[in-house]
Amino acid sequence: MYELPLFPLNTVLFPSTPIHLHIFEERYKRMINHCIEKRSPFGVVLIRRGLEALGPVAEPHHIGVTANIVHVQHIAHGRMNIVAMGEKRFRLLTLERDLYPYLAGVVRDYPIQN
Repeated sequence: MYELPLFPLNTVLFPSTPIHLHIFEERYKRMINHCIEKRSPFGVVLIRRGLEALGPVAEPHHIGVTANIVHVQHIAHGRMNIVAMGEKRFRLLTLERDLYPYLAGVVRDYPIQN
């Protein structure tokens, strides 16, 4: 089990598949900058209920895919375009809504890897 920053989207990311994202919300700029600094992944989860952007954090489904950032293009006002590669599936065990300005969760690999 490990903690993972989560990026709820209206799209599904698959392992070994790239995703192109334009990062413009403050909470996600902070999350992506943290991932860049720590060289750590974030999780992409499909939105179950709520909005993708400019609103309260959406409620995600419980299965997602880790994403490793492979390219960053910094643009005006701290915005960025990123390319991330889907890595491995995870199951969301618990949500952390109050620790960070973005959604995070405790996850475990799915299916469980021995």
